[in-house]
Amino acid sequence: MESFSFTAEEEVVQKPKIEKTHPYDYDVFVIGGGSGGISAARWAQELGASVALADYVKPSPVGTTWGLGGTCVNVGCIPKKLMHYAGILSEQRTDQKLAGIPIAAEHGDHQWATMVGSV
Repeated sequence: MESFSFTAEEEVVQKPKIEKTHPYDYDVFVIGGGSGGISAARWAQELGASVALADYVKPSPVGTTWGLGGTCVNVGCIPKKLMHYAGILSEQRTDQKLAGIPIAAEHGDHQWATMVGSV
């Protein structure tokens, strides 16, 4: 196996100067506005960096789009957890009755559209 060594007399290769073709100047450019991207951008900014963040959501066939936050926040983990919590609330009403805690009024069947609109 060959070994390589360099001496001070050898020519140092300079990186070519890149001509700036845009008016932007950022220390950090984050691609993706999900929870990780937002966190990276926020930490970099708090450390004094000039930060830009880019995110894109291709609209669904029915035209659904969302802002920053990514899949988890908008259509994944968080909505799933909120829907699970709604199911737990229904079970807790039954448990209240069994524990002797009065429920002021019966609310009828679950209103799926109301829950989805709130999530």
